Amino acid sequence: MPPLKPIKILFFSRVPKIGGGETSLLAILQGLDKTRGIPIFAAIEDGPLAQEVKKLGVRVRFCGPVPAGLLSIKPKSVFRKIIYVLGALPSLWRLFRILKNEKIDIAHANEALEAAFLCLPCLAAGVPLIWTIRNLFTMRPLYRFLYYRSTAVMAVSEAAAVPLAPLEQKRAIGGHQTKVWVIYEGIHVPPPVKPPFGGKPYTAAIIGRLSPDKGQELFLQAAALVSQKMDRVKYLVVGDTHLGDPDYAGFLQRMARDLGLKENLQFTGFALDIWELLAQVDLVVMACPIETFGRVTIEAMAAGRPVIGIRAGGTAEIILPDVTGKLITNDPEELSRAMLELLNNPQKAADMGLAGRKRVEESFTIQKMVFRITEMYREILKT
Repeated sequence: MPPLKPIKILFFSRVPKIGGGETSLLAILQGLDKTRGIPIFAAIEDGPLAQEVKKLGVRVRFCGPVPAGLLSIKPKSVFRKIIYVLGALPSLWRLFRILKNEKIDIAHANEALEAAFLCLPCLAAGVPLIWTIRNLFTMRPLYRFLYYRSTAVMAVSEAAAVPLAPLEQKRAIGGHQTKVWVIYEGIHVPPPVKPPFGGKPYTAAIIGRLSPDKGQELFLQAAALVSQKMDRVKYLVVGDTHLGDPDYAGFLQRMARDLGLKENLQFTGFALDIWELLAQVDLVVMACPIETFGRVTIEAMAAGRPVIGIRAGGTAEIILPDVTGKLITNDPEELSRAMLELLNNPQKAADMGLAGRKRVEESFTIQKMVFRITEMYREILKT
């Protein structure tokens, strides 16, 4: 039997910087078996993400510029949306030309907004479109439209796929194959780093984009409560605003000062080397109540760190309660109690960290993720 011809996949992201979704995209590009899939990356503009993609040996094509506001996640009026769409038409044409000239087999949008941007060029070029759900959402016309216009949808957790369940049921009743593939994210599991809780002061960290929905306020409130009962603890807030409100970082800093956390709290900014950072941390908090998956969660577990997370979304699918960490409600007092339980029982917390690393090795490797993604591509081209 002759070897299968490699699939040419166009990956597309509208974001020039690197956040959680972009880190996941880089992992896919790095892990993809180039004998089975040839990736090409399309970007609106150059930036840190495009530069990292180039370092992986993946060809980068640019389709911008577009109106600057198109890159923002802030809400827009209907009139402004129309203006942005009209201003984006030259970029849509360039994307169409990339699809045709590169003889692309499948286009894979990194998120829903990227899929909306790719929809028309893919339709015109006759290229199947896949989009990745990386955020929990309630059903809106955009998502319904993308579901019907796409060939497949990749959900990074069962929770991410929930809003599309009614549409999937309708397809199944009509005798059609379902579109949603639940594929957990994966990472390259690093060599073991130094064990946590090796000596005081212990360090607790929250890692992620600075945004009201990511839980930094909850973390600060809980840290203030912990500090009232345990003084030798350091707290790290890791991340930047990344396409959000740049004033939010200042708000968090003022909040920390008002809570009396100035001396034992540090805002580190974006962490370039997550493993170096985690080696300095004993405990990680995932305080986002709407986390679709939580790449930071599996990175912390892979580093042998216990994780406290909100019992919701993808976090509840990753953390095994009282085995690899703790699951709590979105409440600062409950979070502070969970933090104190682990900080006061370092051996128990370290054992949770070891169990977390084992869970990542079994369920959340990049090899498992890429195998499933390649399987999805092949299945799409069969049909």
